[in-house]
Amino acid sequence: MAEDLSANKPESKDWAVKIEGALGVVLSLAIIVCLAYAITTRGWQFFKLPLAVSTGFAVLSFILSVTSSAARGPALRLLSGVKAALGTILLGVVVLSIIFGVIFSLQQLWGYASIHIASNYKISLLVGLLTFIVGAVFFLVRTVWRVTYGLSEVIAGVCIASYRAFGAEDWFSSVNLDLYLVVLTAGVYLVVRGLDNIFQGLKQSNDPMVRAGRWLKSQIYVSDPEEIAKMYGEKRADE
Repeated sequence: MAEDLSANKPESKDWAVKIEGALGVVLSLAIIVCLAYAITTRGWQFFKLPLAVSTGFAVLSFILSVTSSAARGPALRLLSGVKAALGTILLGVVVLSIIFGVIFSLQQLWGYASIHIASNYKISLLVGLLTFIVGAVFFLVRTVWRVTYGLSEVIAGVCIASYRAFGAEDWFSSVNLDLYLVVLTAGVYLVVRGLDNIFQGLKQSNDPMVRAGRWLKSQIYVSDPEEIAKMYGEKRADE
C-alpha cells in the first residue's frame, strides 16, 4: 500500500514575492541612497523616532517573553526577556529607519519637484497619469467586451479626422496637407483597429453590442418558414 505523502507536504502558497537580480540591486541601492540622504540631512536626530517606537515594542516584547516562560526560573525568564527586548530594538531600529528614510526622501523629492517644476510640467505629468489610468480601463473593456471597444475605436477615429477637418478653407495648402495627412492617417488606423477588434470579438456572447445586435437581428430577420408564410399571407404546401 503506497504511503500517502500529501499529508506531509507543506501547505501551498497562494502568492509569493521574489526580488532578486537587477531589480533587487536597484531596490537595495535606492534604499541605501534614501537612508544616507535622510541621515545626512537630519543627522543622528533621525534615529530618535525609530528608537522611541522600537523601545515601546521592546517593552511589550519583554513582558510577553517573561510571562510566557513561567516554567523556568526567574533568572532565565529575565534573560529571555532581555534578549527579546534587545532583538526587538535592533530589528525595529533597522526596519523603521529604512521605512522612515524612504518616506522622508520621497517627501523631500516631492517638495523639490513642487517648487522647481513649472506648472506645465505638472499638468503634463497629470495628463500622463490620467492617460495611463484611462488606458488601463479601456484595456479591461477590450478584454471583456471587445466589440464594444472596437466600436468606440471606430467612432473615435472618425470623430478625430472629422473634427480636425472641420472649418478648413484651403485643404491643399502645404501646411494643412502635412497636418491632415498625419491626422487622417491616425484616424484611418483607429478605424482599422476598431474593425479588427469588432471582427475578433464577435464570438463573445457577453458583449453588450453583440447582444444588442442579436436582438436587433431577431426583430428584423426571420428564418422560420411558418413565420415567413404568415408575413406574406401564403399557405404552406403541406397544409
